[in-house]
Amino acid sequence: HDDWDLEGTETLELQLWTDPYNNQVELGENVSTTISILDDEVTYHDPITGMVDKHYATPNPDVFVLGDSSQTFYDSDGEQDYAEIFGFDSYQDMIQLQGSADDYYLGSSPFGNNNHKAIFFKGDGMENELVGIVKGVNHLDLNSSDFAFV
Repeated sequence: HDDWDLEGTETLELQLWTDPYNNQVELGENVSTTISILDDEVTYHDPITGMVDKHYATPNPDVFVLGDSSQTFYDSDGEQDYAEIFGFDSYQDMIQLQGSADDYYLGSSPFGNNNHKAIFFKGDGMENELVGIVKGVNHLDLNSSDFAFV
C-alpha cells in the first residue's frame, strides 16, 4: 500500500499448489514466480535530468539533511534540482543546512502553492537557488528549532 515508509524494493515469492480436495484443477509448468515491489517513496536525484529528491517524514523525529559541513546540497548552479519534504512536523522534525541562517531565505513555492514553503540558498554573485520545498507547511523560521546549521 502507499505509505511514507522508506522500505526499498520488496520481493515475495508466489507459489501455486494443487487443491487436494479438488482434482479438477490442473497446474501448468509455471507454478512459482518472484514479485518485486518498487518503493515509490524514494526518487533519486539525477543532476543531469534535474529530478526531485523526495523525503518523507516518519512518526519518529526526523532530520532532513539538505547540507553538511562542507556543502549545500541541491545548489547546482541553476539546475532544476531540489528536495521535497513531505510530512514535516515542526514539533519534532528538523532540516539540516550548511552554513548559517543568513545564507538562506524562506519564500513561497515557485510552483504557485501557498501551502508549501520554499528554502532558497543565497548564492555568491548568482541567482538564489531553490534547495527545498516543505510540502503542506506555510510557516517555518530559519532561526528556530526547525533548522540546524552545520
